[in-house]
Amino acid sequence: MDKTLQKIIKIIGILIICYLLYLIFPTIKGILYWFIKILMPFIIGFVGAYLLEPLVEKLSKYKINYKVSVIIIVLIFVVITSILGVILFPKMVEQINLLGQNIPVYIQNISGYLDLLCSKLDFLPEEFLPSAENIQHYLIKLFTNATSNTSIILENITFYLVTIFISPILTIYFLLEFKKITSFIKQELLKREKEEVYQTLVEINKTMRSYFSGVIVVMIVLSLIATILFSVIGVELPLLWGIIIGITNIIPYIGPYIGGAVVVLFVLSTSASKVISVLIVIVALQIIESNFITPNIQSKKLKTSPILVLLFVSIFGEIMGVFGMIIAIPVLSIFQILLNKIGILEN
Repeated sequence: MDKTLQKIIKIIGILIICYLLYLIFPTIKGILYWFIKILMPFIIGFVGAYLLEPLVEKLSKYKINYKVSVIIIVLIFVVITSILGVILFPKMVEQINLLGQNIPVYIQNISGYLDLLCSKLDFLPEEFLPSAENIQHYLIKLFTNATSNTSIILENITFYLVTIFISPILTIYFLLEFKKITSFIKQELLKREKEEVYQTLVEINKTMRSYFSGVIVVMIVLSLIATILFSVIGVELPLLWGIIIGITNIIPYIGPYIGGAVVVLFVLSTSASKVISVLIVIVALQIIESNFITPNIQSKKLKTSPILVLLFVSIFGEIMGVFGMIIAIPVLSIFQILLNKIGILEN
């Protein structure tokens, strides 16, 4: 049997066992969510420090005190984030509300296309057909759940405000201690003759920095370009669709198709004459992203099997929704590195 195929089969087997354990012991999910909620400010603070630390290092090279560099970078980040939030958040809420209010109209406008599609897929069970009734039921349920989640957020408003307030402070503390922490870990591991463990952490760190630095920039640039192009050709709710294109592009292989299909379906329901223009824009965006944006930024594509990528995306999507689909690839990368190091994937 091919060695690569053997590795893939081993990883799939381990993943299936983990997933079955997750299904068998549902309390694990509750405990995990509770644990994550408690640690959320610290997680956000650490992730912020992890992403901003290279910028602090670059600034400190200009003979600026390291602590001053930390304060400057964090303040710039908070100011930019706040300004974007004030400008974009109300607009996004407005466009989402408008979309939710007009769902029945949109569905009605494309009912003819859906009926034609259903006639071609009549071998599927009734509940799985892309009929107007099924789609409307699903979307209304989706928006109802979103409203319900909003109510939960409002009920826990104190927790979220505290998280928002504490996270930047924790980011500063983590940045100030970042060098000490990494130096301490290195010294302890080397002192205990755990050089292989240290090299594994170095490899994981390099992989994660490459992935996240690339994916964040690509997402922002693609969202911006998509929003501008959709506005130029006169698509309704351009900001919403631009952000959706940027976010779904993170999901490997299937993401661009998901985002593109959503936009095309919407345009079909509002202005069918613009579908060709939208398709041209979507294809152009993918050409720009794959040939100009990503190659000039640290690549967001990690070297691994498409089979494993789709499997991880499917399982993490089932467990954690869209967020799970987004983090599936870095988790897969770490998973492979660890399995290689402990010898499970050795030939």
